[in-house]
Amino acid sequence: MKNGYAVPEEIDLRELVEEKIDIFSSIAETNNTVILNNVPPELQFCANYQSLAVVLHNLLDNAVKNIREGEIMISAMHGEGMIQVSIEDTGTGLPPALLHWINAYWHPMRKVEDTMPAHNGLGLIIVMELLEQMKGRLTAENKPYCGAVVKIEFP
Repeated sequence: MKNGYAVPEEIDLRELVEEKIDIFSSIAETNNTVILNNVPPELQFCANYQSLAVVLHNLLDNAVKNIREGEIMISAMHGEGMIQVSIEDTGTGLPPALLHWINAYWHPMRKVEDTMPAHNGLGLIIVMELLEQMKGRLTAENKPYCGAVVKIEFP
């Protein structure tokens, strides 16, 4: 922070993801879950490191807590002026009410009654607020057969 504003810096995304995987690897191992880092080594961009670290930490924490005997794959790509980070898992998917809340969060006509479903904690709210500050956004969808994909996009 400098003068009350988050200062962006050059981030090696693969390295940051690897740091987060190291934190959760023993828990994942206990659950017979594998976490894969598919972020290209050359992918770097400017953002606030601490904010992005908190976002990734919370999303990976949620995935690890909810996956048993599966995989969590983190990948990223850039193009058309955007960086997209995907966290994909082979779990049971996200509850419909939570999917709706995540995807409606960014809608300009969002209503007050579109509150987060119960029992989801503060982590996801923090993620959304940090992404808003970083000019990013989060979307989520369930895969057709099993699991979910959570995507973060940054300009």
